[in-house]
Amino acid sequence: MEPSLRPCEDQREGSEARPFCSRLILSEEEQFCLLLLAHCILAIEARANHLIDEMVEEGRLDKREAASVQRLSADAKWFLLPKIAGVKKRLKRDTGPHQAIAEICAQRNVLFHVNFHRLKDGLPDAGKMLSLLRDFVVAMEEMNVLLRRVRRSRKRVLDIGSFA
Repeated sequence: MEPSLRPCEDQREGSEARPFCSRLILSEEEQFCLLLLAHCILAIEARANHLIDEMVEEGRLDKREAASVQRLSADAKWFLLPKIAGVKKRLKRDTGPHQAIAEICAQRNVLFHVNFHRLKDGLPDAGKMLSLLRDFVVAMEEMNVLLRRVRRSRKRVLDIGSFA
């Protein structure tokens, strides 16, 4: 017995059959948010792995340890970086700019495993996405300060996340 396919709720009787429902199409704003979210996820992963590679070059980690850490999820790596670097201060995943890292990473599996319904339902709106981007940039620069890569946050870097 072949499965029967129900027409989409928004499909009018007598209209041409469509392979998708309009409610599953992303608006331009949602497309923007999805694209920005994907780029932020990739940037967090890349930045964490780059910082881990630098720690190998500096002798703080050996290659085996680095490979083990790099297999962790992006947010697990991010929040572990200060400890690996020997910094006593811990990042807070529920406040401040690093909360944006946790929120962005929480969307990763839904995005990359293409669970469209969950993704569309949980996709931040444009205002929230811009706020996440701003905090994401602040968190990246704060990590540079925390790991003593720079003395203090640089305005030109922080301005990347500002849309004034």
